[in-house]
Amino acid sequence: MTRNVCLLALLISSTTLKLADAQQTRSLPAVIQPWIDDNTIVVIRADLTRPETSAVCKRLSEMPDPSTLFGRRAIEGDQAIQSLIKLNVRELFTVISTSDLTVGTATLIVPSEASESQRLAIVDALKTVWPGNIRTTSNAVVVESTESLKMPRKKPTTRSDLATAFAASKYDQVQFAAGLGPDARRVLREFVRTLPAECGGGSIESIAGGFQWLSLGMTLGAKPNLRLQIKAKDVASTDAIKQAYNATLNSVIESELVRKVLGNPKQLMGLLTPSTKEDSLFVNVAEANGGSTQLMDAIATPLVAEFEKNSLRMNTVNHLKEVMLALHNFHDANKAFPARSIRSKEGTELLSWRVQILPYLGEGALYSEFHLDEPWDSEHNRKLIPRMPAVFISGNVTRDQRAKGMTTIVGLVAAKTFFGTPDPITIQQITDGTSNAIAVVDANSDRAVPWTKPADLDVDLKQPQKGLVGQEDGVICVAFCDGSVRSISDKLKLETFRRLIQINDGEPIDEPY
Repeated sequence: MTRNVCLLALLISSTTLKLADAQQTRSLPAVIQPWIDDNTIVVIRADLTRPETSAVCKRLSEMPDPSTLFGRRAIEGDQAIQSLIKLNVRELFTVISTSDLTVGTATLIVPSEASESQRLAIVDALKTVWPGNIRTTSNAVVVESTESLKMPRKKPTTRSDLATAFAASKYDQVQFAAGLGPDARRVLREFVRTLPAECGGGSIESIAGGFQWLSLGMTLGAKPNLRLQIKAKDVASTDAIKQAYNATLNSVIESELVRKVLGNPKQLMGLLTPSTKEDSLFVNVAEANGGSTQLMDAIATPLVAEFEKNSLRMNTVNHLKEVMLALHNFHDANKAFPARSIRSKEGTELLSWRVQILPYLGEGALYSEFHLDEPWDSEHNRKLIPRMPAVFISGNVTRDQRAKGMTTIVGLVAAKTFFGTPDPITIQQITDGTSNAIAVVDANSDRAVPWTKPADLDVDLKQPQKGLVGQEDGVICVAFCDGSVRSISDKLKLETFRRLIQINDGEPIDEPY
């Protein structure tokens, strides 16, 4: 009898533990529960205790060209993450709802059950990277945008779909869980109704009714892994979702943009095509089978290169504007623009005009380190070349050139050009009008020069575009003497271009540019 009672008690205890464990998998972390409602569609968690986190942050911050927006944000993000780690922050959460999609924002939640002073320290670490409405609660620091705060929020509720999806990737460094609330399903049924052709077409019901949740787990670092699971309502829904997934994947891979960036990305189909088991789809890209290496080679490397190129191209405009502002500030202070070079008493060219404008670029400390009576490549001055200010970085310099302190932001040297004479010129000498005269250009990469060297682009007035044609999209980025920056076509008539680069030839511009 006693034995039977003990067995019964053991059975009840075991069952209770299993039920408790099952219940736990259906509960999201308590710290984010106040921000979970029927409109929540995505929950993301990043584990900061994993060594890969610091490695990835460091790698992002060390990416070439920290002057780009991406580079600056990577450095700031790395600093913020490192500060959070030092403050014993173990994880970060991001919560996205349907209302957030309309304003392009999300809610960031940083758990902290320590003192209020620690939470204030977390606020300081976050506010330079995630600007917005930052506030503290009893167990977290929360960042919400002003726009999202204006949106109506539903009463917090338990979302078993998101919780189950979240639990499916609980061992990964980054967990991504997605699900649809009742309102989102209703909107899909009433307003979308059919899948886009790129997703295979057909009824939206495979998503609105058949989709249950999506779980994506990623581990970054030296041996990255990616695991995707999509849970469907039943086997029929699984087949429909798989067809939509494969059609979407194929459309993306075959798109002109992807082909332009990735070349021939067909191998991605084999890596990202899902397998099915009962009511779920699975994709597993792991280092063990070489999948993550292939994925990095196929996607990450060319994407980073393309992103960097585009970022640099956009920043070229801003950098040229900064250079022109510095030139004008130099003029205001010295009653003339800087000469083409700093020269010795004997007339020998020593250092570039780019060095002369350093104090007007906020680089006075660097300027003071130059020996202005020595050439650019003297034993002392050449040590300063690698410290080229970011403003002289443009979209046309290669990584190797940037590392060597080379620039393609140059003046044009020919008769009647802005830097056509070794002597300083005044704004009164630009008689063709400052809006019709080019001062500085972003030349081709093969015309890059060390930024401190008194060297620019020597122009043959019979072929004035030489050294400038053949750039991205067939345009040349130029800065006019009035400080404006424009992209002009390299198909412009040679005569028109010649008139634009000469500041006082007295000839009208008779062609749009």
